[in-house]
Amino acid sequence: TFTQGYLYLCEENKQVFKNVFPTDFTDEQKKSYTCSIGVLQALDNDNLAVICSGFMYILDVNFNIKFTILDMGSYSGGIYICDGEIYYINNLYRLMKIDKETGETSVVALNSMKITEGVLYDNTLWFSNEDQSLYSYNFKTGEVEERAKNAVRLTLAGNYIEYLKPDYSANEDNDLSEIHLLNLETGSDSKWELTDSYIDLFSVDGNYYSYNSITGNELIQYSTDLSKVLNKYTLTD
Repeated sequence: TFTQGYLYLCEENKQVFKNVFPTDFTDEQKKSYTCSIGVLQALDNDNLAVICSGFMYILDVNFNIKFTILDMGSYSGGIYICDGEIYYINNLYRLMKIDKETGETSVVALNSMKITEGVLYDNTLWFSNEDQSLYSYNFKTGEVEERAKNAVRLTLAGNYIEYLKPDYSANEDNDLSEIHLLNLETGSDSKWELTDSYIDLFSVDGNYYSYNSITGNELIQYSTDLSKVLNKYTLTD
C-alpha cells in the first residue's frame, strides 16, 4: 500500500514531483491507502490534479503542492471540470466544488442525493445515486433530472454512456442483467445486443472498442452507431 507515485518531465529527463502521504494522514490511513497516482489531470493552464486513493493534490505550474483534498471518494475518476470550476465526489458521496485559490470546498446540493459514480458530458454530470437510478445535473442551469432506473457502472465513450442495468431477481442461475447504451445526442436508451462478454466501451478518434472480459486478450471494434462488429483483434504481450 505504500507504492510511491512520481511525475517526470520526459523531454528534460527529470523527476519533478514525488507523491507522498498528506501530513494530516493517520498511521491507519497510511495502511489503507496508497501513494500511487490513479489519475493525473490538467485542470487549466495553472493547475494540475494528482488523484490518489482517498486524497488529491492540486499542483501549480512548478509542481508545488498548492493544497490537499483529504476526502476523495473511492471512485478515482470523480473529478470534473466545467467552465474552469473543479468538482469531485467525496467519501460521503457528495458532489463538492473546489475553490482553486484557497482550496476550500463546498457541497453542491443536488436535492440532497448521494452520488456513487458519475461522468461528465457537455456541461452535464450524469450520475448514479444511492438508489442506483441514473440522473443528470446541468452545471449551468442547476437542473436535476431522473433518466433511468437501475443504472450502475457508468462508462462514457464518445457521445454514449454504457451502463449496467442489474437484475435483482432471486434466480442465480439466470442472470438477466443488461448492458444499456444511452445516446447523449439523441436521448435514445436501449439494451446493447452486441455486448456478450465484452465490457468497458471506449472511444479513440471516433472509433469504438471494448475488451473481452473472459479471455482478456481480445479487442473488438464496433461501427460508429454500435450496431455491428467491424473487427476483432487478438492482444499480445
